[in-house]
Amino acid sequence: IDDTGPQILPKFICSADAMLQGGFNGKSPLTIGNVRNVKTIQTEALAQRRLQAYDMVTALARNENLVVKDARDGNTLGYLESVVRYYRRRYPSRRIVITVDNTHNLGDFAHMEDRSERYKRIANVQKQIANRYDAMMIATVEYRKTNQRECKDIQRMMPSNDDIGETSALKYFASFVG
Repeated sequence: IDDTGPQILPKFICSADAMLQGGFNGKSPLTIGNVRNVKTIQTEALAQRRLQAYDMVTALARNENLVVKDARDGNTLGYLESVVRYYRRRYPSRRIVITVDNTHNLGDFAHMEDRSERYKRIANVQKQIANRYDAMMIATVEYRKTNQRECKDIQRMMPSNDDIGETSALKYFASFVG
């Protein structure tokens, strides 16, 4: 909902490469730069891995095991629900995993002045969509910026889930926060 397809694709290719390599096991990783610009690839082996990763993502997309909708398609929960409804009807027994990057960029309830109330509603609708269509939703949020960057205590510098910028409702409705 936040990025466009050309921004998302290299991330999927890098993830596919990691899966094909058995995870991040010390091998030189395929980078987003390698995916975007083939001239940055230094070895034939890495070039081959890039092609294999593209083939994997292409096969997943061809079989609708991977469906990517981006910011140009829609950025509201209403749009998201219509997509999830379509695929749940089309594939009633498949597991559906939804990812929403940067929840704060959703267009829903933008007219509301109370940010906390807005995000409570967004969190509630996200939970309803996941439950209604028996899907798993992974939604990202941003941490509030803190002024602890100069602190000598590393624990105080690191954000915690109490620093989620939107609202505690996003944590409350989530089944997992990590």
